[in-house]
Amino acid sequence: MAGLAASWALFFGVLIACVANAAAAHCSDSCTLNDTTLDCWRGNIDYFTYDILDSLNERVVVAAQIGKWKVLRNKPIYDPGRVEVILQLILNHNRGPLSNESMRAIFSDIINITTIFEQENAHNPPPFSCPSSSAEFSSNNVWKEAFIGLAISAAIVLIALTIGIVCVSRRLSSRSLAGRESPLLSK
Repeated sequence: MAGLAASWALFFGVLIACVANAAAAHCSDSCTLNDTTLDCWRGNIDYFTYDILDSLNERVVVAAQIGKWKVLRNKPIYDPGRVEVILQLILNHNRGPLSNESMRAIFSDIINITTIFEQENAHNPPPFSCPSSSAEFSSNNVWKEAFIGLAISAAIVLIALTIGIVCVSRRLSSRSLAGRESPLLSK
């Protein structure tokens, strides 16, 4: 029985750890201004910070691939007219709360840094592959990680139960062989 209790404790411990780790990978709507710590809010800002970080790194890889395409066709990497078109598309897409002026400043810097990376890596760009769609990726990953944690926990419990059953079975067999009948077997 102690083995079974330990198995269930382990099961719930692993499950809670997996759900907690999965929760760190997503944004939470449960933060309130009444929270006693900033942990929930900081978790949300970390989520968006890492999302921006990953997106910027993916963006420069795509830019380097575009740079290679341009080099192969003897086209200039930097095109000020194209930069202005990109900035206008971004501003047209802006839903706020940041102003268009703020977005222009942010994306001008992003485009400048991306162009530098593109120029430096156009001959040998890093490999590119598309991630899963971001909406599908972020929401499904949490459930996927929780499910994997649950499956691992279930497997651990089954292994522990099997070991427990084998041990009890061996004890009962050894008692029978010793001439003592087990109360469980006599009924």
